[in-house]
Amino acid sequence: MTQDEYISQRLNDQIEWYSKKSSHCHQRYKQLRMVEILGAARIPFLAGLGDKAFGGATPVVIGAIGVIIALSTAAGTLYKFHENWRIGFSNAPFPPPGTPNTTFDACGWSSKVAENC
Repeated sequence: MTQDEYISQRLNDQIEWYSKKSSHCHQRYKQLRMVEILGAARIPFLAGLGDKAFGGATPVVIGAIGVIIALSTAAGTLYKFHENWRIGFSNAPFPPPGTPNTTFDACGWSSKVAENC
């Protein structure tokens, strides 16, 4: 089996899976961060309005926004979207095509690339 056949048969689907997962995590990370930013920007504004907004229920609304920010931060931390997005291909079991020093040896990949055979 040549290196090109091996890559096309065994690695491309894994690389595609990691790429999709990384893109999903990137999108989810940005969504959660936007919720945090928008919520945090609204709290001082609503606090400045005092009881004029929401018929005196401003403290309840501010509290609800604070809870949403906390939940968004907790979800991002729990599911590690940022870390999973940033890791990308480094979690792949094999290096992506075009990586320097991707030559075959007794273990399949050169020991410069694959530390654990």
